Amino acid sequence: MSPVERLKALRIFAISVTALLWAGGRMFAHPGVGIVMDSRGNVFYTDLKQVWKLSPAGRKTVVVPGVHTHELYIDAQDNLYGEHLWYEGERTDRWGHYVWRLSADGRLEQIIPPRQGFLTDYGYSFVRDAAGNMYWAARGPVTQIQKRAPDGTASTFARASFRNVRWMTASPDGTVYLVDYQDLVRITPDGKIAILAQSG
Repeated sequence: MSPVERLKALRIFAISVTALLWAGGRMFAHPGVGIVMDSRGNVFYTDLKQVWKLSPAGRKTVVVPGVHTHELYIDAQDNLYGEHLWYEGERTDRWGHYVWRLSADGRLEQIIPPRQGFLTDYGYSFVRDAAGNMYWAARGPVTQIQKRAPDGTASTFARASFRNVRWMTASPDGTVYLVDYQDLVRITPDGKIAILAQSG
């Protein structure tokens, strides 16, 4: 199995496990679903407290400490991206976030500074394919899965009466996998939708 195939299998496994746990009624919090691999075979994943690196030799190290990160993205230059999300508590009932980047040479920096609320300006998405296209769900009576090309051009990738789109990932070829409430859904690059695993 090639590195790209291994990464695709890892991502699908992570999002599938999430869907199955939700379906079983045992998942009450948002899990970490970010699993990415760089060109040297290092695997990066989140445990919601920090981001870990697992080397091809099996050595585990924390590479980004103190971040509540759910999703990860790694670009063609091996730069790693994630979001730190926090809740201030019931007194203020406010959420905040920032977006960070760990460069291939180990420099950690904030590329979107701390601000209130959730990351909703989808000029930036962690769900990307190998060509750099970004994907996100525009929710409504009919949910549209949007796609933004590297040149900034946005288009509707697929649309359906999804119940509640949750986690989403894209394979290198532009196939999108998402959790719709408790179902695992695949959308192929031509926009065809198929349910791979269904609850109840």
